[in-house]
Amino acid sequence: MKPFFKSIFTLLFVGIIFASFAKEPESMSCQKGFVQVDGGRLYYEEHGQGIPVIVLHGGPGLDQGYLKPQLLQLAANHRLIFYDQRGSGRSLDTQLDEKHINIHQFVKDLEDLRKSLGLEKFVLMGHSWGGLLSMQYAIDHQDHLMGLVLLSTAPADYKGQKAFLDEFGVRAKNIHNDIKPLFAFEDFKKLDAAQISTLYRKIFSMYFYDPNKLEDLTLNFSVASAQSGFKVSEEMTKTYWLHPSIDLFPHLKRLTVPTLILHGRQDMAS
Repeated sequence: MKPFFKSIFTLLFVGIIFASFAKEPESMSCQKGFVQVDGGRLYYEEHGQGIPVIVLHGGPGLDQGYLKPQLLQLAANHRLIFYDQRGSGRSLDTQLDEKHINIHQFVKDLEDLRKSLGLEKFVLMGHSWGGLLSMQYAIDHQDHLMGLVLLSTAPADYKGQKAFLDEFGVRAKNIHNDIKPLFAFEDFKKLDAAQISTLYRKIFSMYFYDPNKLEDLTLNFSVASAQSGFKVSEEMTKTYWLHPSIDLFPHLKRLTVPTLILHGRQDMAS
């Protein structure tokens, strides 16, 4: 196993990532900025030095914030790069329509970010929806990947995604009334920032083996980013996520990128 993979593998399994919600490490150098992309721009942050690792957050429609308290531990010996995907977090300078919110544009956004940061090769790490986006990027651009890390990734075909949705329905049965705004934008847009964070904590409670850890989850939504993220999720669902034609497995079988997959026994997608 290559050195960069050993370090990531070790950190994951000693409990730094998702095993506990540690505090952010003491201050280190951080570069922040925006990268211009087609019809918009992406907010990104860089921490640390070493082998570059780009992190893809979940959603679609969340942002990088919930991942940073854990993953920043990797910046001790890696060049760790987070960015808010188009229409999420602080990357709000885009139209929220099918032309701009689709899987091909999201892959191109990541490729444009790579070029802007001067990266020839890098490790790509994706969580949940970010794992699915990572797989699609690897299919299209594996020549730029040193390695692929999939953390509780979304399934790679419609059958798996449908199974995830069915399990979500089962787990949400007792909180269905509490999360109703999740299913209708007219209701969602009436919420303020505090109510949005409460709603997402209620949703994410279904993912926690230990519910006592829920309050340690970092959630800092603004109304604008949350509403934009909601629309991103809507648009992506129309054309890609949960689309009956999705099946990445024939393409994934042709990949030669070293890949590490982390999957919990209680994960919603089995």
